[in-house]
Amino acid sequence: MLLADRTYFLLQRKLSALLSALFVITAIFFPDQTVYAAHGVASRLDRMSRPRLANYYVSWDLKAEDLPDLAHWNLVILDMEHQTKHPDYIKKLRELNPSIVILAYITSQEITDGSIDHLQERAPLRYELLQGVRSEWYLKNPQGKRFSFWQNTFMLNVTAYCPAVDGSTWNSYLAQFVTSRLASSGLWDGVLYDNVWQNVDWFTKTRGGLDMDGDGTLEPAERIDAAWHAGYELLVAQTRRLAPENFLVFANVGLGHSAYASSFDGVLFEHFPGFGWSYAMREATV
Repeated sequence: MLLADRTYFLLQRKLSALLSALFVITAIFFPDQTVYAAHGVASRLDRMSRPRLANYYVSWDLKAEDLPDLAHWNLVILDMEHQTKHPDYIKKLRELNPSIVILAYITSQEITDGSIDHLQERAPLRYELLQGVRSEWYLKNPQGKRFSFWQNTFMLNVTAYCPAVDGSTWNSYLAQFVTSRLASSGLWDGVLYDNVWQNVDWFTKTRGGLDMDGDGTLEPAERIDAAWHAGYELLVAQTRRLAPENFLVFANVGLGHSAYASSFDGVLFEHFPGFGWSYAMREATV
């Protein structure tokens, strides 16, 4: 498909004021309009002026005075916690901009380790999600040590070999949570799964290797990455099967992973244009 046939969104990621006032410009890519016609938001896209802009606003803090500025964007990504903390703010955004598309942010391969003070009050949805995570679902090396990629979090076993507990794996549990707790609220147009990596061996091989199925043995690299990718395909499929037809499934694919080009309704290139403009455009037009 030609580049002209694609619809692109510039993405501005506004970092938390506690961390930095820096704005990072990146990009988000939408497949052609026929995909959206099937999901019921084509009419809203048609009414959007170009360039179409998105704001990756995932701070846990959201104030009423932020809403007029956020309403100017065509697409806004908000942390899922605002469903319980500020549902009125999400509704207000739609009043200010009836065409806006709003996605819920959630991490796909890690979860809080529970060390954050007053987690249940500060992040009730994360707390609720954590309560259902089984110990068998954490990503571990053959010695049983858990992996951590981001501070105060542990990684989870996204692979297709994640041990099932009472018939559920991390993937199926996450898809069920997203659809039963987020999609069912009626506040969101879709979800953005964060950290959808194309592979994981680059991370685990320097930390003792990976045991995907809990048998205590080291897995070969080629099996790990294939299973990791297959696990994400399962997550997307399960989310689509459980969610309403018009619920969008987006992903943060970092520098751009063309392996997922046909899987998601849209992807975020977090470090756009990582590896150069030519690379980013080649990834986006696959």
